[in-house]
Amino acid sequence: MKKFSVVDKKNFAGRLRQALAESDIETVTELAAIAVVNRPSLYVWLNGRCLPSLEIAYRLATALGVSVDWLTGRTNCKEVSR
Repeated sequence: MKKFSVVDKKNFAGRLRQALAESDIETVTELAAIAVVNRPSLYVWLNGRCLPSLEIAYRLATALGVSVDWLTGRTNCKEVSR
């Protein structure tokens, strides 16, 4: 059976890098600490080699102040709806 993914790894990586660049977070190490993820895994996601779990994507989006839907490419709206 063919593996199916609704999220493009390269698109996710690009949006993750964009959100980091536009945030007040200065380093990958700082983002890793805020999102409670290990730095090597964060580099894997930033380079588009694989995708994080939904829980970790949520933590990254929250730390960066963007929506999970934007981070995963489902919408072009960065704002988090509350």
